[in-house]
Amino acid sequence: MKRCSTGGSCETTRAATRLPGTSFTEGIKASVRPRKGEKIEFYRADGDAFRAAFKLERERVCDLVVHLEAVARDVLLLLELKGSHPSRGFTQIEATYAAIQTCVHAEAERRRKASPRIEGLILSHGSSPLRDSKMLPIRRRTIPKTAKSFDFGEYLR
Repeated sequence: MKRCSTGGSCETTRAATRLPGTSFTEGIKASVRPRKGEKIEFYRADGDAFRAAFKLERERVCDLVVHLEAVARDVLLLLELKGSHPSRGFTQIEATYAAIQTCVHAEAERRRKASPRIEGLILSHGSSPLRDSKMLPIRRRTIPKTAKSFDFGEYLR
């Protein structure tokens, strides 16, 4: 079996970081409803298991890695929920991408499939200037402060 850059298997990392359901709350409730034929999984990136697996100590990473698998699509969305300072989310998403890319490509090779498309999304209440990422496409959506939840399905598909 291929090993990730972390020395552990991709399956072990996924199992240790997988969250139940298709919603997550950290100030903002982010959710997505699976469509027929889709499998959607949430993985906690900003936690001890992810940090240990990828040997990250002080790096700030995004909140979630969301995986959509369907017949014609395979997408990883690196999701950051920001109450303020959304510009910091770019750095967090890029750090997460740098940490997982070797594991993602090794897993795709093992399964004899194309690597998933990887994108980033920042959901925030605040605004700040956008900047481009040379690593991957990152979009931002500003949510009204009164909004308690947001369905990000359109960004995942």
